[in-house]
Amino acid sequence: MKAIWSNNSNFSSIDDKEHVVNICFMAIERENEVISSNDESDLFYNELHDAFKTLYDEYKKLGSKYSILKKNHACLLVKKDTL
Repeated sequence: MKAIWSNNSNFSSIDDKEHVVNICFMAIERENEVISSNDESDLFYNELHDAFKTLYDEYKKLGSKYSILKKNHACLLVKKDTL
C-alpha cells in the first residue's frame, strides 16, 4: 500500500516554499498456499450459498403471503365501510 500526504496545506505557491511529502509503505506477507478444489473454504462457501438460497426462497414465500394478506386487509376495509 502506498500513502502520500503533504504537511503544507498551501499548494498554490509551489515556488515560494519547499514542500515536504511523507511516504508510508506497508507490506503484507502471505505464505504461499496451494488451493485445491476440495479446499475447506470451498465447502464453507457452498454451505453459505445454500443457506442464502434457502433464506431467499423463504423471503419470496413471505413476500407472497404479505401481498395476499395486504389485499385481504384492503377488501375487509372496503366491506367494513359498506356496512
